[in-house]
Amino acid sequence: MADKTMPITGGCLCGAIRYEATETPHDAGYCHCRTCQKAYGNVFTVGAAFPKDRFRFTRGEPRLYRSSEIAERGF
Repeated sequence: MADKTMPITGGCLCGAIRYEATETPHDAGYCHCRTCQKAYGNVFTVGAAFPKDRFRFTRGEPRLYRSSEIAERGF
């Protein structure tokens, strides 16, 4: 049975980047490392991972930058 909430859509606040996922996430979790705290201005962040072939950007492409020795971030 198909999930009635599909597709999952979203994007950045200014609207330059939009995305669509046509399958539910295969993983989700939170991180409270110091790098994520600094990047998001909070004590933790939450993320979800979607199958690559079921996720696409419908507007724009995020730019990546190295935010630390262990992470790249997109904006």
